[in-house]
Amino acid sequence: MSKASDLRDRRHRNQFLFPWSPGRTVSTARAAQMLNVSDTTIRMMIECGELSGTKIRPNRPKSPYRVLLSSLEAHMNLLRINLDLPPQLNNSSAKSASGTKTAQ
Repeated sequence: MSKASDLRDRRHRNQFLFPWSPGRTVSTARAAQMLNVSDTTIRMMIECGELSGTKIRPNRPKSPYRVLLSSLEAHMNLLRINLDLPPQLNNSSAKSASGTKTAQ
């Protein structure tokens, strides 16, 4: 057995000791990419409770977080709802963008 496959097997055995499911979490870098924000913003969102996540090694201050994918998806859906414009605003902004004057 090669050293790489031994590490891979050990990693998969140890994943059951984690307080999260590796398949249901993403790194802060991936979460930041999905929300188009920085890693620091994602960490702040976890710390203030906007996103659910956990530190890989809680007793280490600089330990990276894992973000729950369900929490990230819920936050993205909330953003979509909050940014959804009423139909009147969608039509007037489309007309003004095309150069047509809108009634005021």
